[in-house]
Amino acid sequence: SEEINLNHNRIKERKLDISDPIFRHIEIADQKGNLIPRQSDKFHQVDDFLRIIDDIIPSLGEEPVNIVDLGCGNAYLTFATIRFLTKKGIEVRIVGVDSRVASRERNSEIAKKAGLNNSIEFHAAKIGDFPITPTPLVIALHACDTATDDALVYAVRSKAKAILVSPCCHHDLNKNLKSPDSSWQMIFRHGIAKERLADLLTDTFRAEILKILGYRSEIIEFVSLDHTPRNLLIRAVLAEKKATPADFANLDAQLARWSVTPYLYQALTAEISTRRREALG
Repeated sequence: SEEINLNHNRIKERKLDISDPIFRHIEIADQKGNLIPRQSDKFHQVDDFLRIIDDIIPSLGEEPVNIVDLGCGNAYLTFATIRFLTKKGIEVRIVGVDSRVASRERNSEIAKKAGLNNSIEFHAAKIGDFPITPTPLVIALHACDTATDDALVYAVRSKAKAILVSPCCHHDLNKNLKSPDSSWQMIFRHGIAKERLADLLTDTFRAEILKILGYRSEIIEFVSLDHTPRNLLIRAVLAEKKATPADFANLDAQLARWSVTPYLYQALTAEISTRRREALG
């Protein structure tokens, strides 16, 4: 019989091997450096995120690379990111921010054990209250509802060169969203359909606002860390491209169509108004 060629069945190369000590510290691997079976999804999600980070790093320019992780939670991605970039020979400093004091204490202890406490620090604060400082890369993964918008406000005002946010829930727009006309009633009759529509509109408005503010923004698929259908990631890189009158006409038309003023639009009114004046001359 003919021998089957399996050369194409290559094992996917991971950005950070499971044997790396950081995975033991964050309890994705056991003490022997083997993947803990129940953490398999999380390990794959970390790898997916590191691929996105790898793509974004050239946009950041000089070292050290300063990163703020807003709503960092248990900081799986924070720790994996600093380890990955350090192994690539990139000097990096990360600040993790979460509203829970328990998260700060847990993460600070892991940083100490992993020998990372000179390049990573954690703070207990709400995203909207955390002092804004110039930050090349801002990430926020699964910050709930308008906390994602607060993270985007931080990113814009910190003049971030790159932004990675993976939104969680989208309650704010959903509760204010109404059918623009009778033809939409078949969607608005179903709560889950309306909710998904609000999710997509919220993230589309976010991406469009970032575009108007000078970012090359896109919405891509990202495997959700909490296993929900909300698996989108907004990736934005500062392009310093001026907004056009058409950009504002399109945004204004959609805001009017849905009779909404998104939280992010309200929060960045001053910045958007400045860009509008520049675009309209």
